[in-house]
Amino acid sequence: MSGSLSVVAFEGELNSIVREFLDFGGFDKTFQTFDAELQQKGKPLASPDVKSLSDQKLLAAQNEMMQLFHKGKRKVFFNMWEENLPITLRDGDSVAQKLEFYLNIYFAIYPIKFAKGQTEAEKNMAEFKQFLETRGATLSQTTEFLPFYALPFVPNAKSHPSYKELFTDSWIKDLEVRLEKFLTLALKSTPQPRLFDLYVSFAICHAPYARNNTEQ
Repeated sequence: MSGSLSVVAFEGELNSIVREFLDFGGFDKTFQTFDAELQQKGKPLASPDVKSLSDQKLLAAQNEMMQLFHKGKRKVFFNMWEENLPITLRDGDSVAQKLEFYLNIYFAIYPIKFAKGQTEAEKNMAEFKQFLETRGATLSQTTEFLPFYALPFVPNAKSHPSYKELFTDSWIKDLEVRLEKFLTLALKSTPQPRLFDLYVSFAICHAPYARNNTEQ
């Protein structure tokens, strides 16, 4: 009896999760049939405007990435960039590629702009140089980015005519706005169904139990 009561208590939310998964997976006929049966049987369905667990996680990721941006934490920022943005977007979208390039410039000059010391400045610029030789190499023939390939070799970039704009508050603010808008769209464009999160949570919680049973 208690089991039935617990299901009834969350039935609307469970129906919403199933419906969300069918929609995400493109099961159009099943989705329509499910909707029709819910209506026919008078089953509850949680309001679609209820914020899903996935949405909350994406919002948290966006907020954390913006904080890392402000603090100049390049490594952690790009770890989250890779974790939260699909590779098809990062490698196939020109807006994402250009933004990633400018973000690398920002993190390269961050220690100089905010006076974090010579050691950190050299470290960040070396990481930028490595980026130019790897992921950044794809834009090496683009007129917009060509001047920045010399940035790691300029002794005093802050006063150099080609780069002094990068150190202005307006340039950084503009990049911040572009980043926030991009993350808002990119992270919410293909929200992961809550069923995925539930499965992952279940798998993590029961992984030790499963391993123990296998070993016995």
